[in-house]
Amino acid sequence: MAAKNPFLFLILLFFGTVICFDIIGALLMAIRYAFWLSNDSLYFLAYPLWSVVAIFNGYYFSSVAVEKIPSDFSKNKKQLSIGLIAILTSVFFLYLFSFFGQMESGGTDNYWVPGNLGLTITYFIVLNLATILHVSGIKN
Repeated sequence: MAAKNPFLFLILLFFGTVICFDIIGALLMAIRYAFWLSNDSLYFLAYPLWSVVAIFNGYYFSSVAVEKIPSDFSKNKKQLSIGLIAILTSVFFLYLFSFFGQMESGGTDNYWVPGNLGLTITYFIVLNLATILHVSGIKN
């Protein structure tokens, strides 16, 4: 499948990595929630946790994506393709979550992506930044 249409594969790869890393982040947040005694500062610890998960997500996605893009693509075309796929798919995810009412803008008792508006937007911004920064360092 990757040889026939690498861009469809990259879009599906992005969907898959976002779902897998979201599950990892939710498990880490649930463990953190279970062992945290004070509920006051848990909300602010959610941002660093989800940001680290997003960095690993972006790094993994871009590492696999660089290998799947055809070798006849120039360095700039690879970077542009991977960056655009990540950004456009992220915008689609944000639209989908907001359309189906998955994101809430208020309250400090919601620590989940896509449940919290601020955390979800932060997650996808950090994910795209990590992807773009990693891809900008490719050699060929």
